[in-house]
Order: sequence, then C-alpha cells, then structure tokens
Amino acid sequence: MTHRNGLSMRWAPLALLLAALAACGRGPEVPREGATFEPAIASAGGVTVRASVLPTSRLSETVARRYGIARSDATVLLLVSARRGSGAGETSVPARVVARVADLQGRSRALTLRELRVGDGADALLDYVGTVEVDAPETLVFDLEVVPQGVPAQRLQFT
Repeated sequence: MTHRNGLSMRWAPLALLLAALAACGRGPEVPREGATFEPAIASAGGVTVRASVLPTSRLSETVARRYGIARSDATVLLLVSARRGSGAGETSVPARVVARVADLQGRSRALTLRELRVGDGADALLDYVGTVEVDAPETLVFDLEVVPQGVPAQRLQFT
C-alpha cells in the first residue's frame, strides 16, 4: 500500500471548496481550526481511497440536502470514496467500509456509514458518508478499514 499526497484534477475542486470553507470563521475543533481539510489518501492495486472530515455546518444547503444531512456546528461529516483511474477518467469502486471514531481519552465507537450515489448512469460515483456528534473543542481520531472490490484492505487513520 502506498500513500499519496497529490490530488487528481477531479478532487481539486473539493480541495478548493474545503480550503475556502476553512477560512469562513471558527467552527468546531474537529477538524481543528487551521486544518487544511486535505483528505487522507491510500492507494493499492490501482485503487485510491480518500477520506475527509468537515463540520456539516460548512456544507452548502444544496450539498446537505443531497446527502440528507442536517447542517450543525455540533456534527462532522466523514466522506469516504474508492476510485480507479485519475482525473476525469476516475470511476467508483464499490467498497466495504468499517469506521471507528475515538476521542483522545480512548473512548471508541463504531460509525455507521451509508452508500451515497452521486450522479446518474455509468458516470455515477459512489461515496460512503456518516456523521458524528462532537463537543467543541473535542479532537476525534478516525480509524478506517476500506476494502475496495477486488483489492486488498486499506487502512487510514487521521484526526
């Protein structure tokens, strides 16, 4: 498994959106203020897994409605994807995602994720989303095991 810090062109708009959102005032500490909102990335077998977290209050009304998520300063969104290819040629790879979240005192709990289809037809992309309630200035540690179809499991851990 190799880790990558670069963003494909398809993820560049998300990175710009998240960076702009980070500059829009103080929200909960998860992710901590000043965080770059860059996704955690792991690659294996030609599949790239990305995971990112942001306060749901920073989602636009349109995105929150599409994801079926209430906007709140006390809730963060975990977004996970598995893609094959790069740039405009990326395609989704179905995956099994097991997520746990823990606070810094070691209290851990399972996080339920649901599959979300974005787009229509052959161009539709699959994302896996879940939310976590948070009490600012709490710091959370996310531990994910992602098993894309036909590829070895990939593990991501980040705050």
